[in-house]
Amino acid sequence: MAPPKVNVKERFNDGEVDLSMSELNEVPIKDILSLKRVHSLDLSNNTLTFLPKNFTLLTHLTKLDLSKNELTELPEDFGNLVKLKHLDLYKNQLQHLPLSFSKLKNLKWLDLKDNPLVPAVAKVAGLCINTKECQACAKNIVDFFTKLENQVSAELEMRNKDRQKQLEFNQKKKQEEKNMKKKEKQKEKKILNGNTMEPKKSNKNRKNNKEKVKNNNSMKTASYSLFSTIIQWIFFMAALYIGFVIFKAYNSKNIMDTAKNIVIQDLNKLYDDVPVWWTLSKQYLENLYKNLTDKQ
Repeated sequence: MAPPKVNVKERFNDGEVDLSMSELNEVPIKDILSLKRVHSLDLSNNTLTFLPKNFTLLTHLTKLDLSKNELTELPEDFGNLVKLKHLDLYKNQLQHLPLSFSKLKNLKWLDLKDNPLVPAVAKVAGLCINTKECQACAKNIVDFFTKLENQVSAELEMRNKDRQKQLEFNQKKKQEEKNMKKKEKQKEKKILNGNTMEPKKSNKNRKNNKEKVKNNNSMKTASYSLFSTIIQWIFFMAALYIGFVIFKAYNSKNIMDTAKNIVIQDLNKLYDDVPVWWTLSKQYLENLYKNLTDKQ
């Protein structure tokens, strides 16, 4: 059977809304938000298991009673109710409180009794048996979540820095790999260009070698031709001289003795004229060698 619909306006009086013991299983948040400046809201003794997401729009609340419900969790942005001074969460099913509790700097009274809180939070909350302990509970819980939020923020900041460093390292590594690939490509290109130039260089070297061999052969040929010409010239001159001696001694009684005397006389004369003959022969040979090399 559905619970009876509650007329919220009838429960509103001087900024206070009393919806306690109304058999509510959900908060009539739209009707409450339609009211102006609600600063006190009593939702105790109902069967609420959750609070709607837009519950934290009730930013004018200074007193909130959610005791004796079945709440298992509070909205993560519950701390946006920054004006809260009095908060009663007695006898619910809460195990954890949102980190945003660190924002409730104005909270002066808090009751968390009879909730299956995790040991760390339960130890900070204390017993809340009297007003003084509930006041201490409010202060200690807000301080605890403030420190916890700072630790979480510091850890997140450290993780972000580590992540940023890792990203920078990865980018640097990628850039180095990119540069290495670029250098390798340039090396490969140089090697390919070098290989294409080698045939040209080898052809050029072959051509130069051929020219050197040709020049060497030409020199050898010229030297051989010069030597051959000199020998021929010597034999020719010797034959001519012998013929001249025989012709000159032909009419004498003893041809051999006369020829011998002629040769001896000519040798003595030749000895006297050696410098002149040497100069003439040297000039002749030089001219002959030059002509032969020009022809080659």
